[in-house]
Amino acid sequence: MTQKAILAFSGGLDTSVVVKYLQEKHDMDVVTVTVDVGQGDDQNKIAAKAKKLGVKKRNLQQSLSFHQ
Repeated sequence: MTQKAILAFSGGLDTSVVVKYLQEKHDMDVVTVTVDVGQGDDQNKIAAKAKKLGVKKRNLQQSLSFHQ
């Protein structure tokens, strides 16, 4: 049985390298989690990058509200 890893994924270089590292060096299925906290990143581009990296399951939290 292949192990799974859950990774907070920004779509940047660091987390993209971690995806491939876990897949290739540890033979793990990677599930990515991306949270939109209003930073203005293009969520479609991030999802496309995860798919291109071979991530089969992606979870996108659309937005979070912060109260001051």
